[in-house]
Amino acid sequence: MQYLAYLGTDSVRGSRGIYTVSLDSETGGLRLLGATAAQDAGYLALSEDGTMLYAAIESMILDGKPQGGVAAYQIGADGLPVFKGRQGAAGQLICHVSCGGDRVYASSYLNGTVSIFQTAGDGGLLPCDTVIRHTG
Repeated sequence: MQYLAYLGTDSVRGSRGIYTVSLDSETGGLRLLGATAAQDAGYLALSEDGTMLYAAIESMILDGKPQGGVAAYQIGADGLPVFKGRQGAAGQLICHVSCGGDRVYASSYLNGTVSIFQTAGDGGLLPCDTVIRHTG
């Protein structure tokens, strides 16, 4: 059986971002289907319905501000992610992203914050509307 897998990479040493591969469960073989440009996409999360892919932007500076962010990609009919947009997060070096319902959650290991985004009707991201700051 064939499965799609998405591999996020940092934007160094010639990396192109998010790689889409086909995994053959019988042979264990991987076949590269394509690469989608992405900035420091170290962690990925697929939406519950499989139509959207969210990527942590593990950066110190994004859009000229001291922040990381989250990027949204729609999964095309060919299985490849298509960039829809991104939003800045309330922290730098975003290390984890998860999604559930109409929310996307991103955590920063540098600043100890969790940024919460609501998704738009098309799966894109609205600006961060809730920030949880951990202390101690």
